[in-house]
Amino acid sequence: MAKRNMRLGIRTQLVGYTLVTALLVGGSTIGYSIHIQRVAIHDEFHSRAATMSSSLAMYLVDPFYESNVHRLGIQLEIAQRDPDVLTASAHDASGVEIASGAGYGVPTATEPAFDPGQFQSADEDALFLRPNRSTFSVVSPVRIANAEPIGYVCLTFSAARALEQIRRETLSQLGLMLVLFALGSVVALILSRRFVKPILDMVAGTTAIRDGTFDTRIVVERRDELGDLARSINSMTQALQNTTVSKERLELVNRDLEDARAAAESANLSKSEFLANMSHEIRTPMTAILGFTETMLDEDISESDRLRAVRTVHDNGEHLLQIINDILDISKIEAGKLEFECIRFSPLKLVAEVCSLMKVRADAKHLPLDVEYVGAIPDTIQSDPTRLRQILVNLIGNAIKFCDHGGVRMVVRFLDVDPITGRGPDQPILLFDIMDTGIGMTPEQTARLFRPFSQADSSTTREFGGTGLGLTISHRLAKMLGGNITVVSKLGVGSTFHVRIPTGPLQGAKMVAPSCESGVVDADDAGGVKHEKARLACRILLAEDGLDNQRLISFVLKRAGADVIVVDDGKKAFNKAMASICSRRDCDPDGSFDVVLMDMQMPVMDGYEATRRLREKGYTGPILALTAHAMASDRRKCIDAGCDDYLTKPIDRKRLLAAIRSQVTRSTAPASL
Repeated sequence: MAKRNMRLGIRTQLVGYTLVTALLVGGSTIGYSIHIQRVAIHDEFHSRAATMSSSLAMYLVDPFYESNVHRLGIQLEIAQRDPDVLTASAHDASGVEIASGAGYGVPTATEPAFDPGQFQSADEDALFLRPNRSTFSVVSPVRIANAEPIGYVCLTFSAARALEQIRRETLSQLGLMLVLFALGSVVALILSRRFVKPILDMVAGTTAIRDGTFDTRIVVERRDELGDLARSINSMTQALQNTTVSKERLELVNRDLEDARAAAESANLSKSEFLANMSHEIRTPMTAILGFTETMLDEDISESDRLRAVRTVHDNGEHLLQIINDILDISKIEAGKLEFECIRFSPLKLVAEVCSLMKVRADAKHLPLDVEYVGAIPDTIQSDPTRLRQILVNLIGNAIKFCDHGGVRMVVRFLDVDPITGRGPDQPILLFDIMDTGIGMTPEQTARLFRPFSQADSSTTREFGGTGLGLTISHRLAKMLGGNITVVSKLGVGSTFHVRIPTGPLQGAKMVAPSCESGVVDADDAGGVKHEKARLACRILLAEDGLDNQRLISFVLKRAGADVIVVDDGKKAFNKAMASICSRRDCDPDGSFDVVLMDMQMPVMDGYEATRRLREKGYTGPILALTAHAMASDRRKCIDAGCDDYLTKPIDRKRLLAAIRSQVTRSTAPASL
């Protein structure tokens, strides 16, 4: 089990296999080399010994033949001087020693030293005898020609020098083997760094990938298969990282889509509720309008009932117009096309107008509507009075709507430092606090308050009515004016709306301390302009294709004293206006027009084309546009076509007459080429 669990690293295996291979190959090679060298040394030594013995036997033929032992001894002693020769001796034909190199011919043994029969052939020159590992003897026959041997020469050699040479050669080979082993170790280490390190890097990279770290990259410095493998792993890692990033992005997109879907569903639900509520809000005044108009057609109705019916129709028409204006305003705000003006006006007068207008509603519910000024107020500020009036009317109207007891109060103060935004003295504000003692709201209802198409909750709509657009419009308008609206409310106690509006530059403005009563003015002056009592002494060309509108507008203008000529398309209006130029040249005042009222949507030729052609022909008389399109882009389109002013339908009688008087007064010369 221990062996099975033991794990050797690839570096260890590579080094081990390299060293084992080096040992096997080097050992085998060196062992074979040692063997070859030993054989060569042995053969060389034996060959030398045999040659030396045979030469000595040939040289001793004469002493053997003459039986000159002394001479034999001298020659043997000379041969024994060789460092490898231990003993030299001469033997007779029977192998008995007859002379020795040690004693100058005196034999050292009387017994045969060898058996001459060991020579296997007559031609054999040497016989090797090995009494032990360190010595051996060589016996050579002494012959006269090819006759039988007459004696023998025996030389005993020491193998010590040969063995020493073999030992030295063996040690040399072993040293070489150690050098090869060391080189093998170095090569193994180099190979391990060369091959194992990239493999380990790839292992670390794949481990990081397994752990989910996809930004790991393997450093590639090779152009072989390992480099290709590393690049493949890097490509795979990049693909996995891209897949992971794409997956994360997809999950994020899915979450965003889910949030967007939920928001869309919520918006659709809110809009569905809004449309249902809007249908109710539109049908309610329309029901009153249609019902009371039918009542007025009744011949038996009294004059007082007919008058009440007319007022009811008028009031419901005003209410219906307000609903349409709210829808247009929120559309303009959502599209970013709501226009603003920045002019100097009196905030005191504006507050007085708003309070006078809203006091009628408050009186109808028997609620007091009070205005309080805290400290001095600038007599003029620079902002958009129309939009500020719209905000205050909406908020005070809501306060009156949701209040059944107590009262409604507006507190106005000037602040040179905004406690909420921290604006300094260079950005002063007017703070309007609209407070009521109405039903109040919960925090959840307050959080939803400024969302479009919604009210505090659906029960509010059922009980109090309304489109749910007023607060959204007011909140957006305040922000567009550079301010804000916040609310503090408590259920069952009441609500306080804080409106912050920047005053703009105050150079030349005076600080006044108004009284509380200055918040109410006479209703006749609420519009800021006194009614003109003078009659219209002018001739007007009315271009209108709608028969009912022709009758209505003609009736209003004729009652104001104007002479009205009516045409029902743009081409006729163009011809009439051009004909008036000729009448003016002929000094015929009854044929010229002081003002042209041009409906912009008519058959044959619309008002835009008719106006452009008139201007191209040099008509310089005032042209007022009449249109049911009330967007800012529509006004710009009319002015660009050549109109002098722009009036929206339904027609406001006072505004229509004021616009005509303004154009007639401004026109100092009759229309001419």
